[in-house]
This record gives sequence, structure tokens and C-alpha cells, in this order.
Amino acid sequence: MLSVNAELPVRSLAEFVSYAKANRGKLSYSSYQPGTPSHFLGYQLNEKFDLDLTHVPYRGSGLQTTALVAGHSQFGFAQVNTTVPQHQAGKLRILAITGPNRHKLVPDVPTFAELGYPEFTARVWFGLLLKKGTPADTIKRYTEAAKVAHADPEVRTKLEAQGFDVVAETGPQLLPNIKEQIARWGKLVERSGFSAEDRGSTR
Repeated sequence: MLSVNAELPVRSLAEFVSYAKANRGKLSYSSYQPGTPSHFLGYQLNEKFDLDLTHVPYRGSGLQTTALVAGHSQFGFAQVNTTVPQHQAGKLRILAITGPNRHKLVPDVPTFAELGYPEFTARVWFGLLLKKGTPADTIKRYTEAAKVAHADPEVRTKLEAQGFDVVAETGPQLLPNIKEQIARWGKLVERSGFSAEDRGSTR
């Protein structure tokens, strides 16, 4: 979610871009850690609109959100579970989301795709992975156990309360998306000049 400090005089992505261009070279964007989607989405925004932004990485979503609320960082791509409560409290303003669809917790916030920027569509997902070569019967047992857990109303309720979408995708559905995302992010990382050694510099 592209989130801005509530004091920033913008209420839409278009207003934000105009503001950032008018203040070119003066703004910084935060991420919850270098080398993450939060970092590279900010880089992509900077590249797309030629904004001359400074990247300020933090050590986790909580610290990033605290910095955004305090105004130490004017904006950034932040995670759902830390951003939405602050948006609802009026301390942050969510301008657009990178998911393929509007989020149920903030249905009034448009997606980047709706606004004409489908290249900013991205998901951060969590999944259960097994080592290549794991016996098929073992894979089947893990998969079935995961399906049962995701179908449990109590489990779903707890995850959804934290902002997660419980899609319960399995290998056949998830693998093509993983390959697509590897190609997409690989190109973006290469353009940014980022390397694994750069992960050490955070706030």
C-alpha cells in the first residue's frame, strides 16, 4: 500500500505525483527493509515519474510505520497489517494498493491498475515450501494439512484480522506466479543496481 503521512497535502496518486515533482529532490521514501518489494516499488515509482527520491530503509514494518506516522519519512510502500490501522485512525493516508483487487479492509482505496499503472501490481505472499526431490506422498500430506488449516474458520479469522487474504493456493496455481515474479523483480533489481551486500544499511 502506498501510504503517506497524513500531513502531506495530497489525497490521490495524481496529487502525490504532482506534489513530488514540485518538490523534486526534497522527498524521501521509506521501506521496511532494503532488498524487499517495499524498497523496489519505491524505486519503481521514482523511476516511473522521475522524482529524484531518497530511499530510507528501516528494520521492519513496525519501525517503517512509526517513521511514517511521525513524519520522519513522508511516504512509502508499507504492509497491510501495519498501515490500515493508522489509515483508519487518520494518521496515515493510503493512496493506492499494489494488489490485483481492492482490499476488503479499505474498499475505498483504488488499485494502481485501476489508476492506469498495472506495472505496479504486486503481491507479498507467504507459503509453505518443500525441498526439491521431496517424495510425492510427503508433499501430498503437507498439502492436505495446509488445506485443512486454511479451511478452519478460526485460522482464517485470525489471519484475515491481520490483513491477510487466505487464498489457499497450492503448487499448480502458485508456481507460475513465482516464475513470473522472479522475472519481473529480477529486471527491477538489476536496474536499481542493488546487491545483497546493500542489505546491511538500515535504520
